[in-house]
Amino acid sequence: MWKIPRLNDSYAFRRGKHPNVTFDGQFFKWVPSVVLAGFYLGSFYLLSFAVQMLPLSVVYSAWSGIGVLLVAVMSYAIYGDVLRWPAMMGLFFIIFGVVLVNMYTVSQNQ
Repeated sequence: MWKIPRLNDSYAFRRGKHPNVTFDGQFFKWVPSVVLAGFYLGSFYLLSFAVQMLPLSVVYSAWSGIGVLLVAVMSYAIYGDVLRWPAMMGLFFIIFGVVLVNMYTVSQNQ
């Protein structure tokens, strides 16, 4: 789906850290805080591979756009947050924009 497999791995690391922000008790518990820091480090490490092949602006915009979408899905699944139709339409536009950017981006190595 994506041009860079490591970018997908970076998304997974980035999403893994968000539930830990809620469950860690404002960084007073060591284990969730260490897990959160590990996810941040893993996320940026894997993102650095994607930046080697695509422009930073494209990589970061896709990374953050997918991040917003995944946070919305996780908040619905975990906390039962309800999204209204304008929010769902906005998420659709994020998906459409990320797909459009990835379709028409030229790799730096070509």
